Amino acid sequence: MRCSRVTFCRLEIHRQLEVYLRHYKCSSHSSAAIPSAVAATPVPLVLKPTFLVSACLLGEPVTYRGESIKPRNPCCTPIGFIVDFLWRRCGLIDCIAVCPEMDVLGMPSPRPPLRLVRDAATGQRSALSSDVAVRLPLTPFTDNWTDDSGLKQRLTLRDPRLVEELLQKRLMGVDGCVLKSRSPSCGVGDARLYNNVAGGKYVKTDGFFVESFIRSFRSDGEAPLPVVTEKSLYFDDDKVRTRMNEAKKSCNCGVLAFLNSALKRHEARKGNSALVSHRYPY
Repeated sequence: MRCSRVTFCRLEIHRQLEVYLRHYKCSSHSSAAIPSAVAATPVPLVLKPTFLVSACLLGEPVTYRGESIKPRNPCCTPIGFIVDFLWRRCGLIDCIAVCPEMDVLGMPSPRPPLRLVRDAATGQRSALSSDVAVRLPLTPFTDNWTDDSGLKQRLTLRDPRLVEELLQKRLMGVDGCVLKSRSPSCGVGDARLYNNVAGGKYVKTDGFFVESFIRSFRSDGEAPLPVVTEKSLYFDDDKVRTRMNEAKKSCNCGVLAFLNSALKRHEARKGNSALVSHRYPY
């Protein structure tokens, strides 16, 4: 899907992308000041589209190695445009962090690596590590879902909104998801499902969090929830994409197209009248 004009409250996001690419010149110097043309006045929280983002992509040290994800050139990536520019610098969107392996399964960081495994005899799938064995899929929206493991407390510690969004509202307050690629929890069609715990051959699948929490969401007539990984996003401009993306074959969603889908969902759940009432300088 191509999208060259994404407008939010009279602010054309494609112009922000042009400024972002031109200003940073694909450099690693992220400390440069924001040009006045894109430094918007404070935006009320109710008007900001909300994105659920893997905590490691937001710089939190939550990976199994006890680290965050640090791109070699964060100022030259679609995830950098969303997280560092639109969220941190311009304050035009809101982000909710989540680390399913810590927040849902209760694992520490650092921790033993988690692996998705399918039993060859029964077909039963599990998330396994030396410390954890969890049958899949999880069933968070059913009557038999319990909180014996302290799930609500862990979600609250990460972000109090996670309890409401994941356990009550079924992500009705979220407009888009940007998750960690190839993760056994957050992978979107690119997590590895092995035939045995020792590894070897595998097929690609959704991570357990995507399968159990994201895919189980039903739109009920609302705009669908767009879900991507940081690796599946590319800059919509063909020349920029050719120059900047090393793994074009794995890219399947332009960042403007993704934002357009998220903003459509935001408008559907908030109502156009509330959105157009706030003006932005640009």
